[in-house]
Amino acid sequence: MSIACNVLIIGKTGTGKSSFANYLFDVDKFTTGSGEPVTSWAENFQAYHFEKKGIKINVYDSVGLEPDNQTKWMGELDKFLVQKQSKKDPNEIIHLLFYIINASSARIELGEIDKIKEIKEKYDIDGVVVLTHCDVADNDTLCQLEKTCEQNNLKSIKICSISRKTRAGVQSQKCGKDEAVKILLSSSYDKVGRELSIATYDSVIGYMEQTRKKLKDKISLLDFGLFKSDKDKFQHEFAAAIKPILEDIQNEKIIPQNYISYKQFLDEFSNEYKGEDVFSENFKKLKAKVEEFKSYFAVNNCLPISLLSIVLGSGFLAMGFNVFIPLGIKAIRNSMQLNLIDSKIDIFIDELLKEKYAIMQEDKNLSSDDIRRLEVLKDYTQILLKFEDMPFLKYNISSMPFNLLTLAILLIPFDQVTEKLVVLFSSLGDTPFEKLCKSIDDAISKDDFKEIFRATKDACRYINHNNYQEFENHKKAKEILHKGIKIIQERFDKATTIADKAKNGKKISTDEMEYMKNMLNDIS
Repeated sequence: MSIACNVLIIGKTGTGKSSFANYLFDVDKFTTGSGEPVTSWAENFQAYHFEKKGIKINVYDSVGLEPDNQTKWMGELDKFLVQKQSKKDPNEIIHLLFYIINASSARIELGEIDKIKEIKEKYDIDGVVVLTHCDVADNDTLCQLEKTCEQNNLKSIKICSISRKTRAGVQSQKCGKDEAVKILLSSSYDKVGRELSIATYDSVIGYMEQTRKKLKDKISLLDFGLFKSDKDKFQHEFAAAIKPILEDIQNEKIIPQNYISYKQFLDEFSNEYKGEDVFSENFKKLKAKVEEFKSYFAVNNCLPISLLSIVLGSGFLAMGFNVFIPLGIKAIRNSMQLNLIDSKIDIFIDELLKEKYAIMQEDKNLSSDDIRRLEVLKDYTQILLKFEDMPFLKYNISSMPFNLLTLAILLIPFDQVTEKLVVLFSSLGDTPFEKLCKSIDDAISKDDFKEIFRATKDACRYINHNNYQEFENHKKAKEILHKGIKIIQERFDKATTIADKAKNGKKISTDEMEYMKNMLNDIS
């Protein structure tokens, strides 16, 4: 596969963004000017393509930050990054942010540091501060800028993009390119390794959740009464029931199928620019944890047999207390589900979550409960970002459900919001709209939320971008489309309830954490 490293360059107008990019890649593609914005909004985040040591480099340039465009700029950035980072392609996601600061301006504003940190928090993209015009900045100023970066855990690079005479009459020399290129390429390797590690941890946690459900389902179906008449047969059936569940995951399946390209990216990356090998070390730990997980249940599959032996051989039979045997068996079944399965799987999952958060460079002293709350809130943030870009119906404001569809209102001009769209269709025929609604109906019958979401989104987009008269000619009341929207609303409301619990410091269950993760996957 061909490898691509992707960097986003942002900064205020006039800080030297374009000169830095031209110097970095030995080109003259980036527009330079005297304090004028280097791109228009229509060209925002336009990509420029270069090659370095056989690696394709995509540079995404941006409109310069201005005092009067901050809100619009951050909105455009969010849309761009949500779209890029959801592609699950190592050659498409943004790997690094270069934030350009004019070193001769003598300071970094707090708001600029906050922006870099916000991008890191939302999208896990490392930010590097590029200090331009270093040839005309005094040493005290440079030292203070570097110190500010260090205090905020930010890397910084000193750059001189153009050769010119300084105030002292000395000819300055270009410098900093090699360090910047090395940081760009090694950061791409680090980012992909980190993403793959986190996805693999999530995959294993998901596997453990599935295993929990399968084991409990199997235990609930076992004929515990068989133990009395044929202990060996019961033990054989029990072992046979759980064996395929525990063998369901093999080492090659630990890596999610849609992340195989990430592994290929790492394997084919140039050794000269490889950064820290985050993935290999974590993969070894994960494999060991999976084997430990499987071994625990394989070794402890004799525990219920022993418990049953105690109950059935406890003297109750000799004393004529057969009536208590079913109660004892039920207690053992519950004990197996709650203690043998639930509590142990929770321990495994909490250990994996702590390891995952160590990869994400979060506070390593966080408790398991804190981590679960953070997981929920991070997923909810991504869910909100995706819903903000949803093309839901342009309803009359008085008839629109408040929570979810309000997000759509905020993105639609007031005169459009007040239009009432009536959707009536008599039977599901062959028009594009009817076919979309048929897809919604089929997905609802299969309880396939991912398809419900996709088809409902497509139907709403189709309505909003076509002649409304087409829909007035159909007479089957709006129920299919509305049913799809209602299901999405209910899922979103539940996600909001879970997120509110996390915000208020309440305990989050593994099921709630998995619900958020599954919903995010379904709408991505």
